[in-house]
Amino acid sequence: MSHSHNDSAYSIFSLISSEIITKKTQNGYMVFHAHFLTYF
Repeated sequence: MSHSHNDSAYSIFSLISSEIITKKTQNGYMVFHAHFLTYF
């Protein structure tokens, strides 16, 4: 899966989403972090 159409925008969105998920549930952040690492 490649998202080269907007790397910077995607990175910012990922960071924001990470914060939102983290505030929602720690487990959610762990899942998101693992998924995030998969992208890179």
